[in-house]
Order: sequence, then structure tokens, then C-alpha cells
Amino acid sequence: MGGEVGAAAVVIFDLDETLIYEHASTAAAMAVVLADVSAQRGLVAATVMDAVLAAARGLWRAGPHSAYCQRIGIASWEGLWASFAEGDDPDTVGLRAFAPRYRRLAWRRGLAACGCDDRDLAALLSERFVYERAVRQVCFPEVLEVLVALRAGGRTLVMLTNGDRDLQRRKAVGSGLLPLFDHVVISGELGVGKPEAGIFLHAVGLVGARPEDAVMVGDSIERDVRGALGAGLRAVFVDRGGTWSTLEGAERVDPPAGARVVRDLRELPGLLA
Repeated sequence: MGGEVGAAAVVIFDLDETLIYEHASTAAAMAVVLADVSAQRGLVAATVMDAVLAAARGLWRAGPHSAYCQRIGIASWEGLWASFAEGDDPDTVGLRAFAPRYRRLAWRRGLAACGCDDRDLAALLSERFVYERAVRQVCFPEVLEVLVALRAGGRTLVMLTNGDRDLQRRKAVGSGLLPLFDHVVISGELGVGKPEAGIFLHAVGLVGARPEDAVMVGDSIERDVRGALGAGLRAVFVDRGGTWSTLEGAERVDPPAGARVVRDLRELPGLLA
């Protein structure tokens, strides 16, 4: 579906849910953290997880840096394990101080919503989650094979991801993907995120290419696909769920004209031939 991609010298990839599992890794870390506690306290782990994530969303949106996080693309569940260790801009410094309190309060409110109001337990679980989530940087099954094939075919590969600079680089390193990319562009380093045209043009400019010589590959219709097309790049929408799994708001949003749709990255080499 969509327009032709054709031969592109530069292939730009989103990171979260395009190359690595994000939501599934968060759920897996939560399950490990809650396994023993759920049995001991008579709680349902899935219910507690939902309650903690809901509490986190509310606190994140009401926090002092919500506008910055919206612009840069830092999600509430990422705040549950991010340290914001790099950067001296006011928002990053503020998030560095805000995050530990935010984590503890999100866990405490989530537990309390399930009938377990325990400050000490919340603090313990919040710190354990930081560890359990940090060690889970898992690529989708086909990713390494496809990236190696594209590099062998002479493509220049760029990673373009929204998020905190420290957190996204930890994901890129932990997943083993970093050596496969010629450049990594993170919204937190630039102060502007997808879908703004500037970040796409910055990524293309790093390799001395023209926008029309590059293709953006990502799982978000709004951030990756529309953003890339608006900046003059070509675009591929990765719909791993097979049902337009990336939704913008409550209703299904179809990819715009000019975008190609793939179920996973194994279709890319053929599209780019």
C-alpha cells in the first residue's frame, strides 16, 4: 500500500517499537517486580501494573516538565526508570531531581489503589523496576539481520528517536544496535522532536544527503510517517500488529498517501532495491 520507496541511499529508523520492544519490555519488567509481592499480599499483578502506570500518567502530565516531555517525546513509563543523567539544560536538570520522587509516588499511588498503601514497599519496588527495565533492551527478531543486510548493500543507516538523550542511548547500547548505525539523532539532544521537520533535516544533513534520497522507517503515523513526508523524505510505516496498530487518539488513523506499509522489517530490502 502507498507510494513507491525505491532506491534510497539513507535509511532512517525510529527506535522504540520499530527496532526494539518498548511496551512489552516494560510489562515484562513489571511482571518480575510484582511476582513475589502479588503472592505475598494477595494482589493481582496485572491490576497493580495498570494502577501504577495510570498513576504515573497522571503525575507525569501534572508535573513541572510535561510540556518539554511532550515536545521531546518522553513517556510517563520511561520516567519510571530514566535517570536523566546527561545534559545541563533546565528541563533535564529538573527531571533529574523530579524522577526519584515521581517514581516512588507513582508506585505508592498504584499500590494504594489496589488496597496496599505501603510507602516502604513502594520505594523498594520503584528501585527494583529501574533495574529490571534497564536490563531488557530486546530487538524484534528480524532487526539485526535486516540492518546488517542494508549496510552490506551500501546503505547509510541513521537512528532517529524521540526521548531523553541518556535513556535512548542506553537502549541503543543495551540492544546491541549502536555499532550498526552511522549516526544517532535523539530529540533530547536537539531540543526538538519528531514530527518537526527540523529534526529530519538535521538527520539527513549529517550524512550530506538530500531529503528525497532518504526514507524514514517507523511505527508512528504522526511522528514518523507524516513528519518525514512533511520534511521531503519518503516513509515506511511499520504496522507490526497488522491492523494499523499505531493509533493517534481513539480512532484508527490510516497512513497518508505516499507511505508504504510493512508488517515487519524483512520487507525493507525488497522495497529499497
